[in-house]
Amino acid sequence: MKVSYIKSANLYKDIESIKTKGEVCFFGRSNVGKSSLINSLFGKVAFTSKKPGKTVSLNFYQYEKCTITDSPGYGFAGKSSQMSIDWEALVSQYLENREGLKMCYLLIDSRRNIMEIDIEMMLFFEEFSVPYTVIYTKIDKLSDSEKETLAQNGQKVLKTVKLNNLVIPEKGFIQTSSDKRIGISKLLGEIKEILLS
Repeated sequence: MKVSYIKSANLYKDIESIKTKGEVCFFGRSNVGKSSLINSLFGKVAFTSKKPGKTVSLNFYQYEKCTITDSPGYGFAGKSSQMSIDWEALVSQYLENREGLKMCYLLIDSRRNIMEIDIEMMLFFEEFSVPYTVIYTKIDKLSDSEKETLAQNGQKVLKTVKLNNLVIPEKGFIQTSSDKRIGISKLLGEIKEILLS
């Protein structure tokens, strides 16, 4: 799956020139492992940083005539209030106006489960009627019993709010590890199917 970098944008007007026949976007809390997962899926294309909250722009990558997007991480305490305002403005414009957006992947650190701020992000997707699903990251850090508890707790949390656009796979949310490459092939196959359908 050959993927190449297109551009980064921190203003929506810089996005409008990027034409696509289909697009998926990755979201998640700062330091959830978003860029690492993208690199595991598509090769070393995404910017990574040891400083949480470093990605403050939408980064676009091309796959055939489709687009893969890495969004700014949310929820990092070190971000200024202005940066948070800028993040919300950029992402809301993107979700509201981006034609061809087929799926948003919300990454959840499996060691922390779904947090209140993740629910807020889901409600953000709901506001703009965008289809989305959950991807668990760093699953190799959990024991088998912890993985079972993770799935159960996730379902309990999701039952507390009304989510119309959440896509729940028949076998549950995909669990991944960038380091051990767990779930990478499965997720990659799903992305290809979504983009090229």
